[in-house]
Amino acid sequence: MARIEKLWNAPFKQPNGLAASAEGLWIVEQWAWGEHPEHVALVDWATGKELHRVRTESVNSSGLAYDGTHLWVARNAREKPATILKVDKNTGATLAAFPVPKAPDSGVHGLEWVDGTVWVTSLKIRQIVQVRDDDWSVVHAIPFNHSRAHGLAWDNGYLWCVDTNDRAIYKLDPADGREVETIPVPEPHPEPHGLTIKDGVLYYCDATSGAVCRVTR
Repeated sequence: MARIEKLWNAPFKQPNGLAASAEGLWIVEQWAWGEHPEHVALVDWATGKELHRVRTESVNSSGLAYDGTHLWVARNAREKPATILKVDKNTGATLAAFPVPKAPDSGVHGLEWVDGTVWVTSLKIRQIVQVRDDDWSVVHAIPFNHSRAHGLAWDNGYLWCVDTNDRAIYKLDPADGREVETIPVPEPHPEPHGLTIKDGVLYYCDATSGAVCRVTR
């Protein structure tokens, strides 16, 4: 049985995506159909202390990835189709914007950057789609047969995906989507939304309570 422990609260009321880095943990905020652009903050792993913050052009953010140079933010704005923004980590400026792959009218709740590609949860078609980060061409796609795919994390050749409605984190074979492990997140633990991994340890955030949690297996 995995051990789940709350570490601290995010600097935002509604953290909805995480991305690991050596310099700290990146967290994106969500304001549920709010009208103002949302922020991404870099916080200290041990204390949650905010180290850096940028204001992005994203609204209703739900998903975050980091490629070592740029942030990738899932924008689910109500007035237009969802897009994935490539963002300058120092200024928050949008450098490029891409549609949800294979289903441009779909929402998106999870992103993960891996070796020049981005994995994207394409909610409408219940797939996780891998695209190249330069021309956004589709490389591969796997099924995810659950109702609310959320955060993603790459783990030595496997892909973890949260399903928030299930309160579970699934370890998937990226070749075919086969589930090889399941970590339940039962109440009263905070609900899983965003996900990332560092040194083999999973971390998730809860957009309802604001908590950031560590999952030790």
